[in-house]
Amino acid sequence: MALTTPAGWALLATVILFAAFLLLKSRISFLPRDPAVGDARKRIRAAKKRARKAAGDRDARVKALLDAAQIAREDLGRPRLAASYALRASRANPNHAGAITLMAETFREAKRYRAAEKFLWRRLDGPTGAGYDAAFEQLLALYDGPMHRRERAQALRTMRNRQTNPPPA
Repeated sequence: MALTTPAGWALLATVILFAAFLLLKSRISFLPRDPAVGDARKRIRAAKKRARKAAGDRDARVKALLDAAQIAREDLGRPRLAASYALRASRANPNHAGAITLMAETFREAKRYRAAEKFLWRRLDGPTGAGYDAAFEQLLALYDGPMHRRERAQALRTMRNRQTNPPPA
């Protein structure tokens, strides 16, 4: 096909436009997208590094992982990533109320209600304390809120009242 025909000129124009598109696309990928996102990723890396260094200190590890979760949730807007960091924190200290609360909230933001319910019921199976109370409150909020299971919430409240105020024998 020679360039003397209209089809030849159209093919040449298409090739030139496609080459320009590829060149532009390669140049744009090297430009920084959003400085705030880059900063948030750096802070997440720093928090993960703090968590690795604090392998022996459980509280410091939990705090570093919760910091990473908060950054992922608030600055990056990535609730699933935040949930993964909060899950690591809750594994490091299963009875940490902050980790349990953040975990449940990020699951709710990601609209993973069943996963949140399963996680919270597992925490209720553990020892009582601050983590137990936080899991109980988050489960009530989940049933009263997005899951619309008012009867389950009422049953949990009844169970709680019987635990705190046992009937006379």
